[in-house]
Amino acid sequence: MPTSSPRAHPGRYSSGTSASTSSSRPAHQARQIAAVLDAPDAQVFERSLQPRGAATVVVSRDRDSGVVLLRDLPDPGPGRTYELWLIRGTEPRKVGRLAAGVRASTTVIGPFAEAGTFGVSNEPVGGSVTPTRIVGTVELS
Repeated sequence: MPTSSPRAHPGRYSSGTSASTSSSRPAHQARQIAAVLDAPDAQVFERSLQPRGAATVVVSRDRDSGVVLLRDLPDPGPGRTYELWLIRGTEPRKVGRLAAGVRASTTVIGPFAEAGTFGVSNEPVGGSVTPTRIVGTVELS
């Protein structure tokens, strides 16, 4: 279920770092994040992940974009990492992967293409075609 607009929580959704982005892109990513957080139609969805951790997804359907804040993820294990997915019906589409060892991230995702679910999975470092070890999903409606 969506919670209140991110603007109702000043600063709460604008913090965090992304170890998955290049140092040459932080200004561009900051603008993308601000555009989603400031969008009039922004909706916030939150969910705990298993065995621990949390995901907050801020979605702007008008901008066809979202911001995912992952925090407190456990170590994925040797040779493994976390992958991010948008799921439309039963069709997952990979939208990101955290660098090995990263357990917290702020990531811009999209386009949504009518996806109704965001997912996080624990996968081999090389990635997977579809999610195999899902650690959590967030319904986006």
